Amino acid sequence: MELVEKTAGADPLVVWLFAGVHDSRRLSDRFDSHHGWRAAALAKKLRGVLFEVTDGQMALLEHALELPADGYVTEEPTVGACWDADRLDLARCGITPDPELLSTDAAREMLASRALQR
Repeated sequence: MELVEKTAGADPLVVWLFAGVHDSRRLSDRFDSHHGWRAAALAKKLRGVLFEVTDGQMALLEHALELPADGYVTEEPTVGACWDADRLDLARCGITPDPELLSTDAAREMLASRALQR
């Protein structure tokens, strides 16, 4: 949510839903290239049952869920905040994110700040 606050135009509901669903279908912390697609399928099932979003918000959520592991970047602020939050969390696996694979200025600043604190 810190990225949402620092990224103009990012939709906090979509980012919050992404955070809750994204890794829910991961089979392991190791490489799992299809976890995002499985999470997107789950989000489709949960829409209207556990949460309500507009068609536009759902499209952003699906897009964010399906592609983050594929090394993409985006100028779309909501999807960028989702992907960047996921990448900044890679430290849990001992991976330092590549700043070239971050979509938002806020994420790049956060990564640089972490590096300075070491």
